[in-house]
Amino acid sequence: MGDDIFESLKRIEKFIEKDKTIDRLLKLKLRTKQNRKKWAMYLRYIEDILSKFNSLKAKVRRDELDIEDLKKEQVHKDLYYEPHPPEGPDIDDETRHLQKIRRRWRSMVRKKKLIERFEKALDEIKADEYYRIIELKYFNHLSVGEIAKRIPCNERTVMRQSKRLINELIVIYYGAEALGG
Repeated sequence: MGDDIFESLKRIEKFIEKDKTIDRLLKLKLRTKQNRKKWAMYLRYIEDILSKFNSLKAKVRRDELDIEDLKKEQVHKDLYYEPHPPEGPDIDDETRHLQKIRRRWRSMVRKKKLIERFEKALDEIKADEYYRIIELKYFNHLSVGEIAKRIPCNERTVMRQSKRLINELIVIYYGAEALGG
């Protein structure tokens, strides 16, 4: 009889341990779902930056020129007439002009930092033999078929290597945060 109780207790302990393992797996699966959503967000962001990278760089160059022009420009009272300007009704035209320059400059600086950070991430994967896929797909906006013709490989390789390189970019750009840490 004592052995039966002992065996029953062992089975109960195994059941409880098994239940804890299932609970841990469910929590891990939930975390994995959350990580997948986060990863999808990172993927969209990285691909968005890549596809607009050249335009972003051109915008920074235009902003630099515009800021220089604004600095040279004289303040004209009628140029800044607004019934209710966002900065307040008691601000003079010269101050408004300076605020406009500052806003434009801050925006440009944010874009420059993004470009620098992204260029560093791209430099990390430039040595990869399939890096040219990224250039052709995102900077030159070529289709998978066109890329496969230019790089002697099949379309599946282009898609697979593109995905691998984008995943590497995500990890390089976001670091441990992208890995759920």
